[in-house]
Amino acid sequence: MRNLFKRIVLFISVFCINGLLYANPSLEKKPKLYAIVIGIGEYPKANFSSKFAKNDANTIYQKLKAQVGYTYIGGSIQLLNQLEKTKQAAIQQAFEDMKSEVDQEI
Repeated sequence: MRNLFKRIVLFISVFCINGLLYANPSLEKKPKLYAIVIGIGEYPKANFSSKFAKNDANTIYQKLKAQVGYTYIGGSIQLLNQLEKTKQAAIQQAFEDMKSEVDQEI
């Protein structure tokens, strides 16, 4: 679970940084933004909790949503910040749903 979480955080970080670096609000046709932001603070089978992870995910989600209309024309941004939504099956389903949305655009 820990490795999956690290991979997801890395993927999201790279995706967000890439989008911020290469997004150009002066483009004639603005791109669409697709993002899945994941963060929870309590881990039921662990001896710890992270009081910052959920808040960080909420902040990233709000920052990305604020870019829609300015840097991006639209898209889909999902926030997974509840225990049930952050299980492996739910995360995989979120990616499949996002893939379906992107495939419809192509």
